[in-house]
Amino acid sequence: PARRRLHPRGLRPDEPRRRDAAHRREEPARRGRAGDRRPLLPPPGWAFGTGRAGGAPLGFNLCEGFGVPAGDPGENAAFAGGGPWRLPPVAFAVGGASSPWSIASPGRELDLVFRPAGAHRESRRLGILSTRFTQVAGTFEGAIPLPGGGGVAVSGLPGVVEDHWARW
Repeated sequence: PARRRLHPRGLRPDEPRRRDAAHRREEPARRGRAGDRRPLLPPPGWAFGTGRAGGAPLGFNLCEGFGVPAGDPGENAAFAGGGPWRLPPVAFAVGGASSPWSIASPGRELDLVFRPAGAHRESRRLGILSTRFTQVAGTFEGAIPLPGGGGVAVSGLPGVVEDHWARW
C-alpha cells in the first residue's frame, strides 16, 4: 500500500488546517479568490488587567489560541502580593470595540466581563504577510481564582483586550 507522506505540521500541503467544526471560522471572501472560503483557526484572544482588587494590587494575563493546544493554559497567570500563579485555560467571546466581551474558563472559576471604553484598530497587508487586530481599553468585572481555592472579585479593574488575526 502507498504510504501517506506528511508535511512537517502533520498535514499534506493540500489539506486545510482544522480544529473541530465548532472552532472553524470562515475567511472573508475578499481575502481569497472569488468563492474561496477556507476554514481557519479562530483568531487569538489576549487580555491583560492590572490595578487593585479587594484593596490589594492584582495583575493578570490571559490568552486563547496563541499556538498552544486546546485546554493548555499557555501563559495564563495572575500576579499579586504572594507572587504569580497559573490560571486555567479560557475562551473569549469577542464583543467588539463598543460591546462587552466575556472571558471564562470551562468550569467558570474564572469569569470576567470586559467593558470597552476606547479602541485601536489596524490592518496591514505586506505581500504574503497580513494582520488585522483590534486593541480595546476598558475595565473588567468578575472573579479570578486564587491558588488555594476561592477567588478574588474584580470590579472596575483597568485593562486591555485584543482580537488578532494574522497570516504569515
